[in-house]
Amino acid sequence: MTISQAERGDSKIGCILWLAVVVAGALVAWEAVPVKVKSAELHDHMADMAIVATRQRSSEAIKKNVLAKAKDLDLPLTAKNLEVERTESRIKLSADYTVVLEFPFGMTYDWDFHHEVDRPIFYY
Repeated sequence: MTISQAERGDSKIGCILWLAVVVAGALVAWEAVPVKVKSAELHDHMADMAIVATRQRSSEAIKKNVLAKAKDLDLPLTAKNLEVERTESRIKLSADYTVVLEFPFGMTYDWDFHHEVDRPIFYY
């Protein structure tokens, strides 16, 4: 006596569901990974600006440099969302912005970023 596939409970539904999950994950990664890479690059640039703060005495020069980098990276950082605070011994840069990720079927996600760099200033 042979048992047919239907009687065994064998189904292709599980494969289809897993494939749907993988496709959804790929779509999310396709949108999110480039934004995360650009965000990390901006944070690294802010850290570099804090390191060279001794050569650029003006907070406005540092602010303009960071805003130009954000514009190059297509990140929605504005002058009012970027703060540069200098004291005699420290520099603090703080940036807040939101990137809107748009997914298929009209779904959107507002991804909030907050970067903060606090470094000592060394005069040499």
